[in-house]
Order: sequence, then C-alpha cells, then structure tokens
Amino acid sequence: MFCSWFNERLGFLTVGSPLTSDGKERLLIYEYMINKSMDTFLFDPKKRMQLDWATRFNIIQGIGHRLVYLHWDSSLRIIHKDLKCSNILLDGKMNPKISDFGLARTFYSTCKHF
Repeated sequence: MFCSWFNERLGFLTVGSPLTSDGKERLLIYEYMINKSMDTFLFDPKKRMQLDWATRFNIIQGIGHRLVYLHWDSSLRIIHKDLKCSNILLDGKMNPKISDFGLARTFYSTCKHF
C-alpha cells in the first residue's frame, strides 16, 4: 500500500494492485504512458526536435514539484535514489511522472538530515 497514497500527487493513476499467488508481494499496475520515458526523446535526434524550450521547462518544473513533494510535503520523506531519464515517464501531454521506486528510502517527517 506504500505507493497508493502518494501516487495521486505524483500524477499516476493506479489501475490495480493484485496480490501474487503467495499473497505477500503486490504488483502495481499503472496507466500506460504513451510518450514512454524522457530518454526516448533526449537520445533520439528526430524526437528531440519535438522538445521545444517551453516543453522542456514544463518537464523540469514537474519533476521538481514531485521531488519537493517526496522530500518535504509527504508524511514520509521519500528519497528516490535512482532518478534518471529512463525513470521519468511522459504522459500524452508531456507531463512527467517519476517511476521505479525500487531503491527508494523513506524517512519519518521528524528527521532533519537525510
């Protein structure tokens, strides 16, 4: 259930989270990101041309807002620890979504230093 309470602030729509056959591990199913990941646009010369400066700024700003939420605004402070272009997904309107929280660590809101 860790992801279900902050996915709305991060912009994800959780489609489902069924239990596996052993009943212990959860599998999260998210909406399909039509524009794939940010590295698809940055490392493809043709797609890179679709990223004008306004779109790039909006992507960077969206990532920043989501990181502020993770680090400071959520009841658990969450440090991603693996933020890279392939972990930034883009929806149909080029809004960024942070993904792959496999290495993430949580800190209680009373922690002053990470």
